[in-house]
Amino acid sequence: MRLKRKLKTLLVLLTLTSFALPAIAQPKGKYTMLQPGEPAPFRAWCFDDVAAGSIFTALEHAKKTCDLEVKKQLDLQKAKLDLEIGKLSVRYDTLKKQNNELLLLKNQEIKELEEAALKRPNQYWHWWALGGFSAGVITAAAIFLSIE
Repeated sequence: MRLKRKLKTLLVLLTLTSFALPAIAQPKGKYTMLQPGEPAPFRAWCFDDVAAGSIFTALEHAKKTCDLEVKKQLDLQKAKLDLEIGKLSVRYDTLKKQNNELLLLKNQEIKELEEAALKRPNQYWHWWALGGFSAGVITAAAIFLSIE
């Protein structure tokens, strides 16, 4: 498992350096404006103003296309996340409503049980008193007999 992870890390590092090093190693380009008949001070491609404008226009168009694609993808992701937030909000509201209804039913049931308990008369108090007195006498007699 560790070896596999180390190999993956090594592969990622090699891949990143293989992309990064050529970009660093490339020399910077030179440019100069030449007048007709002047020799170029270095080996170069020569473009007239129309060709240079075409290149700059293509570059500007590529930048705008890239910006539009990024905006489109961001808007798409925002729409997906807004939909997910909406779904979660509806789920939350549903669960909250369900919980409130259950609490209402629980409180109503408790109230009904309290009312039912209060309606029943407590006419058996003398039986409870007699049972307690009898249990006390039997316990005292058992203790007394076990001591002797």
